[in-house]
Amino acid sequence: MTMTSSSFMSFEFDIQALIRRSGADMAMFFFAMLAYWVLQRVKTRSALGKTPCKESPDQECPSDHPDDILDIQTPPPQACKVDIKPIQINAVQHQPKAEQGRVAQTHPKRHVAEKEPFNVQAHLSSMRNYAASRNSIKETLQEFRSIEQSGESVTSAMWNSCLQAWINCGNIWAAENCLDQAKEAGLADATSFVILVKALVPIGDLEKARTLVEEMKEKVPSPTVATFDDLLLCFARAGLLSDGICLLKHMHEVGAQPAQSTLCAIAKLLNGARFIQEKCTDMWQVLSKYDFDTKAIDEISQRYPFELPRLLAVISTATAIQSKICFHDVEIKGSMAGIKALRETLAQPDFSKELCISDGLANGQHDAHQDNVKNAQVAAALRCVSKQGLRLPWNLEEAMLQYLGSNIHFLRLKFESNSIRATVLDGLSCLYPRLGFRHCWVKPSFGSCGQRTFSNGEEIDESSFNRHINAAYSKEMN
Repeated sequence: MTMTSSSFMSFEFDIQALIRRSGADMAMFFFAMLAYWVLQRVKTRSALGKTPCKESPDQECPSDHPDDILDIQTPPPQACKVDIKPIQINAVQHQPKAEQGRVAQTHPKRHVAEKEPFNVQAHLSSMRNYAASRNSIKETLQEFRSIEQSGESVTSAMWNSCLQAWINCGNIWAAENCLDQAKEAGLADATSFVILVKALVPIGDLEKARTLVEEMKEKVPSPTVATFDDLLLCFARAGLLSDGICLLKHMHEVGAQPAQSTLCAIAKLLNGARFIQEKCTDMWQVLSKYDFDTKAIDEISQRYPFELPRLLAVISTATAIQSKICFHDVEIKGSMAGIKALRETLAQPDFSKELCISDGLANGQHDAHQDNVKNAQVAAALRCVSKQGLRLPWNLEEAMLQYLGSNIHFLRLKFESNSIRATVLDGLSCLYPRLGFRHCWVKPSFGSCGQRTFSNGEEIDESSFNRHINAAYSKEMN
């Protein structure tokens, strides 16, 4: 009994604790419900108080809930009355905020400007700018496609821009495909062929370059002089004298008149020729038609005609005399001090006898071409820093600029021998390593000719020779 009563008392105690705890939870629940109902009631009354008038501006806003009049202060009737001056502005003022925003969004659509016409020249200019960069092939092609999609006609200049863009990014294979597409469209002009030839020659793919030149001759009946100049300079850089001579023959056939820039390209082609396989008579037949004696200067392009190349000078002398003797022409360039020292050495009896110098030695002379180029460079720099020059009268300023020139002088030797070799020149080059020697020879009996440039007893190419004597050239000739 004792045990049973104790268990019963413990069971009764637990029920009471449960009732107390559950009573507190229930009270909390009912209190939350009451608070939620009160807040919801207040929110509803506030919304009713802010409801705008939906009737005409001259009527008062009736209340939909008469029971809430004591708790909520409704705006006076004057708040819903509107002045009717002007009507359009008042209508906008009484619209809800959502409707006002909708009107503000739709209003500018009535004044949208008309779409500007497609500007082909602007897109073409952008294509050329992108093509000049090395990593803008994507942008160039996008501009090209936009022109196609606009319905405008595609021109050769647009294809050339794409072609140049592929070459600048280093993808010659894609450039060849681009040229094929331009051919299929019938828009491949002389510039298209020149662009690809100038890319193929430096990498040594001469067969493709020659094929393109022959194709250009067939498809472009009358190329411009600028086209010939570009190809001649390209062949000159690669030392392709035979290809240059063939191009000059084609230039005669189509009747293209040479310009001052053409003389520069021919001189560069001849001066850079090494290991010549052409016969001197054939070369003279083509090159004798050009006049290198002119001193005219193209002020616009700042291109200066070269003097008569020494190889062509010795060829002209040898072809006039049918002899078994080998004719030599040597041009030595450098500073005036070096030329004077060399002249004193050549005046010695041993050297005069070996080189067969009987008429004596001429004094060193200024390099007129280098003087003109240096003068042009100084004048261009002066124009960049001052639009008014030296602020002197133009005739006085021009006279002062004529005193500016290069320090390069030259000395020329002409002699004859039974052999094309002249070992004495190698010895002189070792004695005066700062001078540059250009040795040209012609043997009419064999119809052969040759040229070499050397310094310090070692043969060098044309670019190294110009750097050695510190020769300057205009930008177009580089």
